[in-house]
Amino acid sequence: SGTLAQVLANGNTAGGTALLAAVGTAALPGLAFEGFPDDGIIHEADGEIGVSIGGTRVVRFRSFGVDVERSGGKIINLNNTYFESDVLESGTVIRLSRAKGTLASPGNVIDGTELGTIQFEGNVSGFKRASVIMAQTDGTPSVSSMPGRLMFRTTPVGNNGASLGVEALRINSSQQTLLIAGTAALPALAHILDPDSGRFNPSANVLAWATGGAEGMRLNAAGQLLIGATSSTASELLHVAGAVVIAGKLTVGGVIDPTQLLLTGADKKLGATDAGPLYLAPFADSTTAIQVRKADDTTVVATFDTINSWLGIGIVPTVALDIVPSSLMAQKTGEPPTPERTWP
Repeated sequence: SGTLAQVLANGNTAGGTALLAAVGTAALPGLAFEGFPDDGIIHEADGEIGVSIGGTRVVRFRSFGVDVERSGGKIINLNNTYFESDVLESGTVIRLSRAKGTLASPGNVIDGTELGTIQFEGNVSGFKRASVIMAQTDGTPSVSSMPGRLMFRTTPVGNNGASLGVEALRINSSQQTLLIAGTAALPALAHILDPDSGRFNPSANVLAWATGGAEGMRLNAAGQLLIGATSSTASELLHVAGAVVIAGKLTVGGVIDPTQLLLTGADKKLGATDAGPLYLAPFADSTTAIQVRKADDTTVVATFDTINSWLGIGIVPTVALDIVPSSLMAQKTGEPPTPERTWP
């Protein structure tokens, strides 16, 4: 025991090259400092060396890592970045701090200043960046305001991690969760087990939904809902490309404006089954008339031609009553119309 000079004078060395010290304890370290007997180094076990401060071990070096222990206050402090453990409601805190300027003369941060980054890397012939969690100021900081945003970035396939990756998710100072735009093939909001089905943003003010990598529906800022289509006229709030099957009752609360009701394509069938009992069909080759027929396609119930002011009503398959301008005529199949009443 004694000072370092006394220990060396007493020959307390191994082979003249190593200084031998007692194992010691946290309260009485084997290698301490004069006047501070409880501050020093202790040997705790094979491959383990501890540092004691004030009789308490605060650091332990082991063959597989370093333990830092302290009750209360900052555990590790490196340029004002530290782990903090105290009687806080949140428990242990990892604090990452940033200032502009220099360490000797720190300055104020500005909008967009990076405050800290947690970086994840993998080793393939050298460590390469895979993912990043980054914090930045999100607005103009001041004494009374420090707005922030949190960003999540991932390195895409084919990138060696030289950059900070591509931002995939952001939480801003307004507490909004912001996603990338995405595509129909890779929606921004999808499911782990079904990554090509979900929601994406094809353009500004447009939301779209995809399944199986293909767009199926979109909603725009004008309130237009498009199903199976990507464009429509401004007057169409609902645009469906393809057949529409309504299994239940369809109730129209307002008035159907005939100028806004457009029937196109093949026969329009009305009834509980695909066969009828009534359906609308074009009248012969006319482009202005339409017929209401029975499901057997032989009995004409009525024929309307609003363009040429003509109405035909079928009584039986072979008899019809025609109303044309200035005339009321009865007609039997195979015979010319017979005027029943004419008006000057």
